[in-house]
Amino acid sequence: MTRSVGLGLVPENLQSAYGQATTRAEFAALGVALYETVTGRTIAGRMTFSDTNDINVQKMGYLGVVTGVGGGNFNPSGNLNREQAAVMLSRLANVIGQPLPPSAPTFADNAQISSWALDSVGQIQATGIMGGVGNNQFAPQGDYTREQSIITILRLYEMVR
Repeated sequence: MTRSVGLGLVPENLQSAYGQATTRAEFAALGVALYETVTGRTIAGRMTFSDTNDINVQKMGYLGVVTGVGGGNFNPSGNLNREQAAVMLSRLANVIGQPLPPSAPTFADNAQISSWALDSVGQIQATGIMGGVGNNQFAPQGDYTREQSIITILRLYEMVR
């Protein structure tokens, strides 16, 4: 955690309660920190959602890293699940200009991964950015903790910098 904080990848409000589930808005904040640190550019554009004014969500929406949950909403306080994290990490690599190579996931529970997340899960698995939860399981609907979020943001940083 110390390295991630020192690199400026972890906003102050996420520097505690590492075992807590990451919210969708919190992960957007990590994404903005990574993007702006790696590229040296501030994200100027915004995409608005009707249920949040969070600037980090708006910035990640503008870049296409995050999308809403329907009806113009983002659900910023909703817990981030593992397959959503995989998709956001993959999209972050793309917008930074370092797309991850295509790869199919090889988890025993691949059938449980949503079709929209399958390619991203394969990419983050193959690159070692994100692994399973043990016993060759990905647990796509499982909560993604702050600790896991920070570790994978750091791994992506190491790969794209």
